[in-house]
Amino acid sequence: MRLIPDVKYETVRDILQGKAFEGKTLWLPTVQRDFVWNERRIVDFIDSLYKGYPVGVITIIKTKHPFPKAPVEDGKVGDAFEERLYIIDGQQRITSLLLMKNNKKDGKKLELSRSCRG
Repeated sequence: MRLIPDVKYETVRDILQGKAFEGKTLWLPTVQRDFVWNERRIVDFIDSLYKGYPVGVITIIKTKHPFPKAPVEDGKVGDAFEERLYIIDGQQRITSLLLMKNNKKDGKKLELSRSCRG
């Protein structure tokens, strides 16, 4: 399998509105660690976005080749297998954005305490 890089720029707004990544469901290879960020880390990430600080690159691979996967936490479940987008790097950041958008973590309302807000 030959990989051909294709750089695309997506905005936070596009990610939150479901317009990013061709509107497709994002999948996690099972080799990825679980979502581990706590509320403080999520707030720090959102604060960095607000202040315009660089927050790193998100790496996605698009392939028709199946490999072990799981849907992104709090993301929508995908359709029958076609071409899929797998998060190689950036799962903590994307999941944090989705958690903030949905205001839920582990099925519970996401509560950001004063100590988390700085």
